[in-house]
Amino acid sequence: MLKIAPVRHNHPLALSLALLVVTAACAAPAAPPPPNPAPAPTPTPTTAPAPTPAPREPAEPATASFFQAGDAAQQRDDLWFHGWSADGQRYAFETWYHGPGATRCEGVATLTVVDAARDVFVEGGRLELRHRDPEADVCDPPDLRAEMDRRRPDFLSKHLGGLPLAPPTPTRPIPQVSTRGVARVDRIELSGGRSLTSELEVQHGGRDLAGEPGASYTLRLSGPSGPALVVEPGVRRRPFVWDYDLSSGLVFESPDGRHLALLLATTSLSYEGDRRSYHSNGVALPAGW
Repeated sequence: MLKIAPVRHNHPLALSLALLVVTAACAAPAAPPPPNPAPAPTPTPTTAPAPTPAPREPAEPATASFFQAGDAAQQRDDLWFHGWSADGQRYAFETWYHGPGATRCEGVATLTVVDAARDVFVEGGRLELRHRDPEADVCDPPDLRAEMDRRRPDFLSKHLGGLPLAPPTPTRPIPQVSTRGVARVDRIELSGGRSLTSELEVQHGGRDLAGEPGASYTLRLSGPSGPALVVEPGVRRRPFVWDYDLSSGLVFESPDGRHLALLLATTSLSYEGDRRSYHSNGVALPAGW
């Protein structure tokens, strides 16, 4: 009877075959990883249209100035009173005329420094800015108020000695009953319980006479003692101005109480209607007032 010997697992050939199979299995390449999903497309940002700039509103300069807004529709000027010099003898005020709405490049920015002791402009103390060509397609300078903002600090430093730290407070004249008929009478109340009386008369006034050479005015102040002080003698006529009014104006008292800045409201003939602005007189008060 034929006998088949069993194969022993520790036979060298069997071990070599087994090792070869295991090695081959280990060396087999791994399955490739699934592909990464394609990145989502980045949305293209949209640019919103630039907003249309809003019309520039009158704004008080970055100082301690007093500001009174005007009215472009009524051709009423904006007004700033910048204050007094350290010696209380000079003051500065500024107006902005919007213009009548007749041209693209219009408006007038005016900055004035007054010597109150002599009632005159200080030398070189008037700065007036206008566009070079009112009919131009591109205004030069582009913005008169921005140009004034740029030039104001150096101008006031030179002619006023800087700016006050606190905003000046105005006194508003109080209309009184006139005993002279044509005169406009106001009471002006000052610090320390003092008060003055003003009398104003307009010569060559009225809109029917508006034009050149324009109207003049006489202005007198009366105090607690002594004769009346003639502030304006009624000689100087100003072209196209046909009315002056202190009742609608303002009065600013110097810190030492010895000088006044009188800002009279003026009405002058304009291209379209009337312009309402301001004119000033400086006053040195007599002793005892």
